[in-house]
Amino acid sequence: MAPLIGFAGPLLFILIYLLINGSLLSTKAKVLHSILIYVLSVATGIGLTILNGAGSIFAGVIAPIFYVIIFTIIARSQKRQESEN
Repeated sequence: MAPLIGFAGPLLFILIYLLINGSLLSTKAKVLHSILIYVLSVATGIGLTILNGAGSIFAGVIAPIFYVIIFTIIARSQKRQESEN
């Protein structure tokens, strides 16, 4: 069950991210951000598993939430800068 959470968990948060920021991003940015969020989440979980064995929950839940928040802030700030210019 832990590998399922670790590898499939980020997908839910990526979908939420795309629902929140879909209108702000181009198709290329959507794909790039989704891949980056997934890879960073899984890599974080793998790193934590190597260190102490508790990486799947972190990779599946906590890391994607953190990365979605970071990427949302980036997307929103870029949109504001474009609208100001």
